[in-house]
Amino acid sequence: MGIHRLFAAKVNSMPIDKHFSTVKKVIMVLLGVVVCCAGLGGCASERKLNISPQQRKAKAVKAYDAALAAIMREPSLNVDVIWALKEILKLTPNKTLRQFVNDKTASIEKHPSLRLIDPNAPRIDLPENPASGIARFSKYLLAPFGRPRERAISYINDFLATKESGYILTHQFYVLEWAEQTGLELPKQLTDKKPNILKQILREQLKSKSFSDLYAERAAILLHYGKPNAKDAAKWIDTIVNAQLKDGNWPVYSTLLTYDGQSAIVTPPASHTAVLSLLALRVYINEYYTVVFNFKL
Repeated sequence: MGIHRLFAAKVNSMPIDKHFSTVKKVIMVLLGVVVCCAGLGGCASERKLNISPQQRKAKAVKAYDAALAAIMREPSLNVDVIWALKEILKLTPNKTLRQFVNDKTASIEKHPSLRLIDPNAPRIDLPENPASGIARFSKYLLAPFGRPRERAISYINDFLATKESGYILTHQFYVLEWAEQTGLELPKQLTDKKPNILKQILREQLKSKSFSDLYAERAAILLHYGKPNAKDAAKWIDTIVNAQLKDGNWPVYSTLLTYDGQSAIVTPPASHTAVLSLLALRVYINEYYTVVFNFKL
């Protein structure tokens, strides 16, 4: 029976002098429901947040362990995935994972971005012309590992000169972080752009409602390098945990990447999504789960 029918039945069965009292009570109840749902972003979604810190931590730890097991079953990993695993090791030492990372690093030879995971790897020679389109984007991502220094800085300066979104935006942050980690000293005018880029990433993440590889990437960056509030962090972790598959991985996502007038469909490997989710989970487990959420409906 619909709410309007139920309400009508109750009114018709009562004396007339009680009608106005009943109407008032029902309206107050309905208004209370509306305010609750609108103010908290949806009653059902908020009930998911109304769990103890221990419960959320337990779910995050279970998801983390399953994802770590899945990624350690991978026969080979890309450099960026190995780098993210090294970031995780900075947060939580793990002898088994460290040996795994060392073995995967040793298996990679003559990769242009090898310096990201091996400080002894030589810098690569950057071409005078970074090409155009998607290829230009790829060349810019190599700048933190390149030489001569002036050209590498010029590449990064050009890359950060435009206002971007999505994967381009997250990688604008990455080139600054990677330059710092690989010993490429940048001018202050470039390093000072980091906070604003993080703010842009946060704005995009707050608008995103469903899980994807990009969702995991933004969450990992924000949790690892920023200081998002605990309520937002909890929502991101819930989304990550709820999207995980039974084998510990996450679904594979394709997206349209557009840069410098050229577009292409890109599909990051499952290990890319998994390692970003791992990093987000690890930071949350270490730093955020102790916050208590107490929403009373």
